[in-house]
Amino acid sequence: RAAQASPHGASLNQFLTADGRFDLPAALRSGYQGPVDAAGFHTTLDPQSGAPLFAREGQPAPAAVGGWSTAFGDEGLRDTVYALAVYNGKLAVAGRFTTAGFFAAANRLATWNGNAWTPLGSGLNDIVYALTVYNGALIAGGQFTQAGGNPANRIASWNGTVWNSLGVGAANGTNNLVSSLAVFNNILIAGGVFTQAGGASASRIASWNGTAWSALGTGVNNRVTAMAVNGTNVGKDSVPITTERSFNAETFTFTASYPLTIAIEANDFKQTDSGIEYIGKPTQQMGDGGLIAQITDVSTGRVIAVTNANWKTLVIQQAPLNPSCEKDADPDKTCKFSSMAAPADWTNARFDDSAWTPATVWSAAAVGPKGGYDEVGWNSSAKLVWGTDLHIDNTILLRLQVKAAISS
Repeated sequence: RAAQASPHGASLNQFLTADGRFDLPAALRSGYQGPVDAAGFHTTLDPQSGAPLFAREGQPAPAAVGGWSTAFGDEGLRDTVYALAVYNGKLAVAGRFTTAGFFAAANRLATWNGNAWTPLGSGLNDIVYALTVYNGALIAGGQFTQAGGNPANRIASWNGTVWNSLGVGAANGTNNLVSSLAVFNNILIAGGVFTQAGGASASRIASWNGTAWSALGTGVNNRVTAMAVNGTNVGKDSVPITTERSFNAETFTFTASYPLTIAIEANDFKQTDSGIEYIGKPTQQMGDGGLIAQITDVSTGRVIAVTNANWKTLVIQQAPLNPSCEKDADPDKTCKFSSMAAPADWTNARFDDSAWTPATVWSAAAVGPKGGYDEVGWNSSAKLVWGTDLHIDNTILLRLQVKAAISS
């Protein structure tokens, strides 16, 4: 049967055998080509055969394998893996690694045919964060500036034999990191932190039609926060995530009925997925997060909800995982991060958040909010909250279910 694909690609679970191996014959029978969504899985390699193995987070590894990590094992891809795709009957794997299959050179991308690993030419000269398939070619996006030894700015295509840039001359590709790829209506869509594609203005998202780059409207600005109530979006932060600001206040007005499910996506300021801010400046550092919110019934003035330890949280982006990279000259190369997609329907009332972690309450001294924090009339029960690590936890999902208003 045909594979079912989400915006992030076909689910990895559709192609797994009972012992956690990627079932290439099943992928071939389905006719699927494209990205594979591995969110929620741990990965490693079989130390005997070198085959990739997978298990869901929280589940034990197959008995034949000694442990799990976010990188494939020592006998295979010896660094973090960020993307998977099915391409020409093989599993394509991309990330930071420079070796595959018992120390054979494979710069950031290799394919598994069911028996062995194969590099794709001389590969890429820097990290690959995303893969997809477009017009019969494997597309890679990331931080690299060369593919197959030739110029290719952050995005390139592999036609089965050679690497090609998307665009010509110095203006090919994008001027900064590509972190996501998708195909829509036979158009390749690239997203990231770039501001140009093909030499023209494109704010963090652009399309490639096989010949030329185009901006998608005015692009996107990476909001800091967004809130939903009972599954309906009610407001977004007006300030881009890349804005250098110690404290930002927003007010949303909405209509809803009890019981309420309040869901907030909160993002700490960061320039790139390295988690570092003020890159290249004397003040270069890891940032620190923090969120405080209160919801009031405008007709009565009664406080309905505030942020505190009763909220459930799920951290979906952490960086840097190696804090020693904080002052490095090129943190995009040296800082490691972990990232996962937000669960489907996580803002809805019926979503099961029982496995999520209670929010951590932080003091104002620890968070250090400025520039307007003291000007808000906070309810005495409203607390600054975040994940368990103010510096490394960068993107957090928060949920609270409210049956009735709390006492003011």
